[in-house]
Amino acid sequence: MREMIQKKGLFIPDPGIIIPMLMRDPRQNVAVILFSGKKIKDIIFGSNIVTDEGDKFYAQEACAETPTYAFDRMFLASAGPATPAKTDIRSAFTDISGSEKQKYSGYPKTNDGDSDNTGAGVDVISWLFSYATTDGNWSGITHAYVTYATPPAGAVLLSSIKFAAAWAKDSNTSAKVFVNHTENGV
Repeated sequence: MREMIQKKGLFIPDPGIIIPMLMRDPRQNVAVILFSGKKIKDIIFGSNIVTDEGDKFYAQEACAETPTYAFDRMFLASAGPATPAKTDIRSAFTDISGSEKQKYSGYPKTNDGDSDNTGAGVDVISWLFSYATTDGNWSGITHAYVTYATPPAGAVLLSSIKFAAAWAKDSNTSAKVFVNHTENGV
């Protein structure tokens, strides 16, 4: 396979896709990798912010305390805040029915070794949510959020996510959703 580096990203002639080099920008810290079989079908980037409750979660984890909330679920949404904010809650989103997914085993982790996660790093906390071909037929996915199991409408979030473009997942497509949180030290 012949690959070419371009200003916009890595161009792979077969199947003719450009993989954007956006994951180096900390504001583009979410990547959805869509697969058709074992081939990459598309990549959609997005941004997310750790909420105030997410900050508390990470502080409690760092101090070996039991977190107030057991954040471990992603919900996909067809609408949400125009810009992710520190105070976002579940009721700000329009959930996509059946899209709840528990984090992938072994996550979150730092320095993620999965080569599909181009946003990984030694000071990056990576979460992976993996959707199989048997998980839903959804279109118009524009947002997502990470929270806990069986959350009420006003539930707090670990992070609020907005994708750069709407995407779809059908029964011929599987998806990996990487959510990365860089420890800025600020």
